[in-house]
Amino acid sequence: MIELCHALLRDDLREIEPRLARHGVLLGARETGEELRLQPYGVNILIAGLPASEIDSGRRISRTSGRAGYQFCIIDPEGDYSSFEGAVVLGDNRRAPNVDEVFELLDQPSQNVVVNLLGIALDHRPPFFAGLLPRLQELRAMLGRPHWTVVDEAHHLLHSSWTRRN
Repeated sequence: MIELCHALLRDDLREIEPRLARHGVLLGARETGEELRLQPYGVNILIAGLPASEIDSGRRISRTSGRAGYQFCIIDPEGDYSSFEGAVVLGDNRRAPNVDEVFELLDQPSQNVVVNLLGIALDHRPPFFAGLLPRLQELRAMLGRPHWTVVDEAHHLLHSSWTRRN
């Protein structure tokens, strides 16, 4: 136990990461036949491409990770995930999602959430997201979940006036 604590303090367990491959979500295989896995910790990914391929990739990762027991939260500005299997959808074109409801659901480790933003006016979506994201990050820092936060159509949510902060 003491050795584990030292490793955690030394490099946040990065030295043992290669031995943790079984925890990764299988995405496919490389041309060499080597499995391509997405780790549920320490990794951020950006999916870019044509809208249909982005949605398909986001759905595939979320479904696969959900089946593997990982928790996800999808931020959905356009209602593309309005009937997503394996998750509770909060919000629709008549009702804005409630942030407290999001976190009540995420308090349950086995519960996945889709935050549908159609009920929020376009110009109010970036401020809504700016309030939601830090709370998601805080929850992940405290509890290690949700394992995945999928932000679909991020250009709707990341305001052009935002600047990079060091």
